[in-house]
Amino acid sequence: MAVMERSYTMLRTAFPDLKVSVFNLVAENDKVVARLLVEGTQKDLFMGIPPTGNKVEWEAMRIWRLVDSKIVETWAIRDQLDVWE
Repeated sequence: MAVMERSYTMLRTAFPDLKVSVFNLVAENDKVVARLLVEGTQKDLFMGIPPTGNKVEWEAMRIWRLVDSKIVETWAIRDQLDVWE
């Protein structure tokens, strides 16, 4: 299973009501950049943290590099410092 698929499965398991909102989407040359808001209620283990039942949200930026319409590289920046307060 690819890394992106594993990440998506982990998120959907931990946050079954997962919602991702896209605020900005920019494409230039072989790169696509998105600014996102991720929201969900933690119902299962996530990054070693037992389920809390709390609704959490965090902002993220994703960058994808494409070749022949396929993602060949990806980078992620997440602001999760205040998620678990």
